[in-house]
Amino acid sequence: MFKKLLITSLLFSIFATHANAERDFSNISLKTILVNKNIYMLEGVNGFAGGNIAVSIGEDGILIVDDQFSEMSEKIKSSLKEISPKTSSKKINFILNTH
Repeated sequence: MFKKLLITSLLFSIFATHANAERDFSNISLKTILVNKNIYMLEGVNGFAGGNIAVSIGEDGILIVDDQFSEMSEKIKSSLKEISPKTSSKKINFILNTH
């Protein structure tokens, strides 16, 4: 039983990695939603299957929760700049990955 579970897990990992490698991120965009004061949610649209990104902007910098895929990094930075001109001078100090 353990051997079957191990093989199934390995196959799933291989296929999941392969699916991400072939995903086209060029059409995906991020929608910025104000949650409360300095808390935002970046929601992926146009077929994005990665989930949402939480953003907290404070005096000491920016915290993002779940940075998604590396192919999305420039789009995330662009969205942060659109939130406020002040964020362009702040660095992302913390990234909290819940996955």
